[in-house]
Amino acid sequence: MGSAAWSAFSAGTSVACWGSAWVTATSGPCGISWPVSSWRCRIARWFWGPQLTGAPEETLERIPQALCGVVGEGEETFVELLRMPVRDHAALAQCQGLVFAGESGVVLTPPRPLISPVDRLSIPRSEHLTLGRMTEPPATLLTGRGCTGRCAFCFEGNASRRVNKGLRLHSVQRCLEEVDYLVRKFHPKYLTIMDDTFVADARRLREFCQEMIGRYHERVKWFCEARMDSLWRQRDLLPLMIEAGLLRIQVGGASGCQHILDAYRKGITLEQLQWFADAAGSAGLHSAYINFIIGGAFETRETARRTREFACDLIRRAPAIVAVGHSLFTPYPATPIHENPEAYGLKLLDKDVVTGFGDSHAFCRTAELTRFDILELGREFNKAVQDAMNDIAQAMPLEVADRVFEGQHKWGLEGEWYEFLSQDSRWSGYYLALHAGRAKRLGDVPTDRIEH
Repeated sequence: MGSAAWSAFSAGTSVACWGSAWVTATSGPCGISWPVSSWRCRIARWFWGPQLTGAPEETLERIPQALCGVVGEGEETFVELLRMPVRDHAALAQCQGLVFAGESGVVLTPPRPLISPVDRLSIPRSEHLTLGRMTEPPATLLTGRGCTGRCAFCFEGNASRRVNKGLRLHSVQRCLEEVDYLVRKFHPKYLTIMDDTFVADARRLREFCQEMIGRYHERVKWFCEARMDSLWRQRDLLPLMIEAGLLRIQVGGASGCQHILDAYRKGITLEQLQWFADAAGSAGLHSAYINFIIGGAFETRETARRTREFACDLIRRAPAIVAVGHSLFTPYPATPIHENPEAYGLKLLDKDVVTGFGDSHAFCRTAELTRFDILELGREFNKAVQDAMNDIAQAMPLEVADRVFEGQHKWGLEGEWYEFLSQDSRWSGYYLALHAGRAKRLGDVPTDRIEH
C-alpha cells in the first residue's frame, strides 16, 4: 500500500494501561469498537498514550497486532505517519518518537523534541470528531503540557522515564481563542479545563480570570482540575476564579495520613486540604471534589480508617459543596511505585495490570491487607461517605439544597451532591419544578392570590 493507505485504513487508540482490552478505531465517518485481537491485517494499527510513552517496548510486546506506537507528543509524528508508506520499516526508523515491531524485534526511534511553544498548535476542531449524530463533542480544552509534580504513583514522577522536562503553557490569548471557539460552536453550559496544572502560573491565572469576567461574566461557567500544592500557592485567587465563572474544581487528596502523603511525594499537608474545603464553602463555590486512594502505600486498616474519617470531615466543612470519592490504588507501569513497590510497603499481585480495568480493581496487597481486604475497605469508604451525606441532608437548609439544583438547572452541573439529593423525590420533585418554572415558593406568591 502507498501513503494513501494510512489515511484510508489506519486505526488508533490511546493506551492507558496494559489491561485495556477494547479500543476505538475510526475509519471514514464512523467510529467502530473492536477487540484488538479481531483487527484485520489490512488495517494499519497504531497506538499512543501515557502507557506507551512510559513503557514503549513493553507495551508493544503485549500488543503484537500493532504496527507502531507514538511515544510522547503525537501531533507531528502522526502527520509524518500519514505521509509515509505503510509497513516500510526503513521509513518508520527515520521517524522520531516511534516504537514499532521491526524484523528482528521492537525498535525505539530517537525521541522527538517537545513542541515549543505550544501556541503553535492549532485549536482542535471538535466538530469533526465522529461521535455519532446524537452525541455532541465535549466542550473541553487543555491549556498546557507537563507537570510540576513528581508523585510516586504517576509517570511524571519517574525522572528516568519522564518525557516532559517542565511545564509548557498556552498563552492567555490562545486559551481565550479556544474558549471563544467552543462557546461559538457548541454553546456549552460550562467548559471543562482538563489539565491539573491550570492554576500553576499565578500571573496567567489572574489574567485569564480577568479576561473571562470581561467577556463572559455570568454567561459561561467552567470546571478545572488543580494540584493542591499549586492551588495553595495561589489561594488568594480563588475568589477571582469564582467571579470569573469557576463552577467546580477537583483536587487530589490521596490520603488522610500525612506520612502516606509524604510517601507519595504529593507536597501537600492535611491542613491545606482542610483549608480548601473551608475556602470552597466560604467563597461561594458551587462544587468541589476531592479524591482519595485506598489500598496504596503503607495502607493498613488504621490508615484507611483515618482517611475515611478525614474525608467525611471535609464534607461536613462545606455541606452540599464538598464531595469526596476514592480510587483503589493502581500500580501503573513505569511509575516509581511500580518499579520499586517494596519501598512503599506493597506487593504487586498483577505487575502487568491485566486482570482488571479501572480504579475499582485491586492489583496489589500491603503487609497487612489482602486484595479482598482492600476491596472491602473501598466499600467501607463509600458507606461512610453516604452516611455522612445523609446526616447532612437531614438538617440541610432549603437555600443550601436550592443551590445544588440551581447548578444543575442553569449549567448542567450534576455533581455528587446533586446525584445524592436527586435520589429522594421529595427534594428533586420540588426543586426541579421550581427551577423549571412550574412551581413557586409560597413566599414569592402575592398574598392576595393565596386562597384562604
